[in-house]
Amino acid sequence: MGLGIGEARDISSFDLVAEMGVGWNLGNSFDVTARDKTLWGNPAPSFAMVTAVKAMGFGTIRIPITWGFHQQENAPYTIEPGYLQEIETVVEHAFRNQMHVIINVHHDNDWVVPTAEAAEEAQARLASLWTQVANHFIEYNDSLIFETLNEPRLEGIPEEWSGGTAEGRGFINDFHKAAVDAIRATGGNNELRHIMITTWAASTVGAAMDDLVLPNDD
Repeated sequence: MGLGIGEARDISSFDLVAEMGVGWNLGNSFDVTARDKTLWGNPAPSFAMVTAVKAMGFGTIRIPITWGFHQQENAPYTIEPGYLQEIETVVEHAFRNQMHVIINVHHDNDWVVPTAEAAEEAQARLASLWTQVANHFIEYNDSLIFETLNEPRLEGIPEEWSGGTAEGRGFINDFHKAAVDAIRATGGNNELRHIMITTWAASTVGAAMDDLVLPNDD
């Protein structure tokens, strides 16, 4: 299979993971909580960087992305086109090196807030975000994977890193469903797009695992 632009295959996630090999995380770059991707000390992503990673034996690159500084805070929550293009450039670096790619929503916990007061707007904004991302990358095949949220949680509460609350876990299920529904609704390759979801704060605590709901049994 050619990686990048092309028709998505109808294959299981187990089969896809078997193709992906060892993964490398491009952290502290697109996920910085500011507009400057070098703020946390890493050099700007480049083709040479990705090529070096591939040469060390990695088959997949994960690109954590913080969107808040590049997306309107109010409806229709438009993402800056230039930011999407910057991300696509690094995605293309990976595909030129025959690597799979994962992109996500990372340090956006300031607005992806699992509370009764904030959840409705968070769902709307998240659905808009993933609609725009899915449409932008719709021509890319199953070598591009979407991850709806990284470690979704309510910050600052006692249960933040111990599985969360039942109410909060319910809202996170709603967030995942809003994202998955938005991605699938764009059609094309996104009807078969492999999508990663996680528990509250990516926790393996029993309650967090038990309460995770797969959207539409997808």
